[in-house]
Amino acid sequence: MLCGESSTLEQAHNSYKKGEAADNFLERSQAFNQSLTLYKTLEKRSQNPNLLYNIGNNYYQLSEYSWARWYYERALLQSPRNEKILYNLALTKEKLGLNEEKNFLFSAPLLNLSIYEKSLLLVLFFAFAVLLNSINLCLSKKKIVYSLQISILLCLITCMSLVYDYYLAPVQGIVMHASNLHRDAGAHYALVQDDPVLEGTRLRVLGIDKESSWVQVLTLTGEIAYLPQESIRLVD
Repeated sequence: MLCGESSTLEQAHNSYKKGEAADNFLERSQAFNQSLTLYKTLEKRSQNPNLLYNIGNNYYQLSEYSWARWYYERALLQSPRNEKILYNLALTKEKLGLNEEKNFLFSAPLLNLSIYEKSLLLVLFFAFAVLLNSINLCLSKKKIVYSLQISILLCLITCMSLVYDYYLAPVQGIVMHASNLHRDAGAHYALVQDDPVLEGTRLRVLGIDKESSWVQVLTLTGEIAYLPQESIRLVD
């Protein structure tokens, strides 16, 4: 880390602590906004999970919960088992009044790893398979053959999981402010539901109509709907 970045991080951290210790709303708001500004200058150069987490914390303290959730979700992509991020995300969803069901498919051990971690596993499994194959050529024992087969199978599973992450995983978006859901790309189309979708809600993004600047999403009830592009931000 460069000296300038280290200094900015320290200033941002100190401003955040100052906000936590403040006695009144004005001092809290000024301190957290200053911390947020400093962290966001670093975001232009790096988007590591700790930085995204700290930005999310500032938005949480400023009661901008949809923004807090967006940053926590992005941090989780890189650090999916981070207990601090998961805890603060749960608090944020409580503040937003959201009660989303957990998708147990994505709680499987391998799917709960970051892309970086899966890539490392793939390299390790492949290296182990190459080593076992070399040993097998010399010794030709059943135990070694079985171990080699298991290593190859693990390589294939990890590789398939990476392919899913890169090409098949659904794109998610966070609704930044309450918005009506329409049946097509335009405010003149009929509503999918009477009530607007709540801010902070996570929706699956199916596509973006660049001409009209509307986003096609899958609602929590499984219906296809559209909302303005400025109402949702992609989690990437």
